[in-house]
Amino acid sequence: MAGPGRAASARLPGRLLALVVALVVAGCGPTERRAADDRFTLAVVVPRVEWSPDEAIDIRGSLAFHGPERRIDVGGSGSGLVTWSLEQLDGPLDPGGGGTDDCRPHEIARDRPMDMVFTKSGGFGAGGPGTAAAAIRAYFEDPVLRLPAGTYRITAWAQFAEGRCDGPRHDLAAWIDLRVGGGSGRGLEPQGPFQTHQAPPPR
Repeated sequence: MAGPGRAASARLPGRLLALVVALVVAGCGPTERRAADDRFTLAVVVPRVEWSPDEAIDIRGSLAFHGPERRIDVGGSGSGLVTWSLEQLDGPLDPGGGGTDDCRPHEIARDRPMDMVFTKSGGFGAGGPGTAAAAIRAYFEDPVLRLPAGTYRITAWAQFAEGRCDGPRHDLAAWIDLRVGGGSGRGLEPQGPFQTHQAPPPR
């Protein structure tokens, strides 16, 4: 990725290894994925994993602090503590994603998760737009998340440090695979009641 987004997402794994536990409800029911360490939990939720190309996909995330303190100061990207990336598993649409490399203060209260919605970021790869130019251009021009037929992995990244950027690091990644317009299903993770894997997500 030529832009800063992919570079920011490539810093995993950090000092704290995140264990990702996925709660999957197959078909049209809600799907939630979580990545957690001993102090923070990152969650990603979609109403369902099957969509049609003309639908706006609703995907949301949250970052929760569950340590003993009432609140905690952390340092993370000025783009936000949680950034997003998207990858098509069976086609050319791979805009990547990420955030700026600066470090700014944020505060999280215990048991009061920070909620966020999916936001687009990323760009072309180092070799230029290539055959994916039209798909990537259409992706960024659409104000909502609407995707052509295919199978996609959407990942939420939370990379930050306790205190003012120099404390213990936390690197969490939670991802959900979606199928749009039937898709090929190639690369799609097996669906089941529970799944466990380690961050970062496999390519």
